[in-house]
Amino acid sequence: MHWNFVFLVVGRACHQSGFVLFIVALMHVIYIETASALFMSFIPVTITLARFGANLIAPLLFARFYLTTILIFATRTKVLLLVLVFACIFYDLLFLAYIIVFFVSMMDAWFDPSSQALVPRIVDKEKRVRANSTISLVSEGVEFICWALGGLLLAYVHAPFLFLLVVLNAVFTAASCTFLHQRVNKTFANDGEPKSWHTEMRRGFSVMVSSRWLLHAVLASFLTSFASVVWIAAITYLFVEQVLMVSEGWWGFLNASLLIGLLLASLVLRTHHSLIQQNQSKTVFVGLVGTALFTILFALTVEPFIALLIIACLGFFLQLEAVASQTLYQERIDVNVLPYVYAAEGTVAMFGFALGSLLVGFAADHLHLMFIYLISALLIVLASFLWFRAFKQEWQK
Repeated sequence: MHWNFVFLVVGRACHQSGFVLFIVALMHVIYIETASALFMSFIPVTITLARFGANLIAPLLFARFYLTTILIFATRTKVLLLVLVFACIFYDLLFLAYIIVFFVSMMDAWFDPSSQALVPRIVDKEKRVRANSTISLVSEGVEFICWALGGLLLAYVHAPFLFLLVVLNAVFTAASCTFLHQRVNKTFANDGEPKSWHTEMRRGFSVMVSSRWLLHAVLASFLTSFASVVWIAAITYLFVEQVLMVSEGWWGFLNASLLIGLLLASLVLRTHHSLIQQNQSKTVFVGLVGTALFTILFALTVEPFIALLIIACLGFFLQLEAVASQTLYQERIDVNVLPYVYAAEGTVAMFGFALGSLLVGFAADHLHLMFIYLISALLIVLASFLWFRAFKQEWQK
């Protein structure tokens, strides 16, 4: 059990770090080759479209293959695709690189729900809060280090070496998933014969609609994904420059402060995992309310150092909500349909993020940034209201 979890954590950490380094290197190369911000912007658009489509068809895989088999296919295929991306860039075939990035993103979209759905199968119920906080702590710590490391490596060793690291990360991810598959493969039998393709694709949504609390939770996820668009680099850069009136280097300070909040929350969750385990739905609600509150405070501040403190607090409540909701899903949803639900929620969340990206980009040209962050906070307040409605009767008992 212990080693199964270790392989899962290592696999997700390598997966996350590889994704960050890949984006850093690819965006750099595209900008160098084209000198166009437009071509750079096509990368996140391509990733969003691919993940949206992959989440829609993921149930067809869940109905026919073991979760660990999907992980092996996704990670090994990704290694080959990354090598092809490197070749396309080397031979100046950038238009092909976008196509391959699309398929790389599909592999990532299948990796995420499959690996998340493994947690309740390899971790005992009473240890899941600690397990989820550990996964989050390691993944986010590695992600932050790689964002900083990626910039340094580009300055000293350039993009080809960074692509080599990306491929090595993918190889380590594939190796971890292979070890995991060898240890737990036979425990993951499908729960019946695969049904028609349209029935399987609707399966996660059917479970979602039939469960009142889950429907409210997924709608809350849609709202928070929509609201989270205000934290993408372009909007934060503008806020740093136009509202805080400091250099763009403060964007990095804000990211560091956010990570501190995330890590602190992970430590608190690990230390008080029993208390959180018994109050998961309330913890999610507290996380949502705290996120809304500190988003409002961030919108209203003009002092850079106060903004750093607010962002750290924001990260703390974001992590509370993320880990507690993850654990709640794992405990209240049958393990045989959990990956379907994760895929359905991922589709809804990705749609919310894509829609938010379009609308926030338009709003940024016509509204003061303060109002954009306040609108984001309002959406999170609505999400917390949905969560309150879903669990109000349970809390009153």
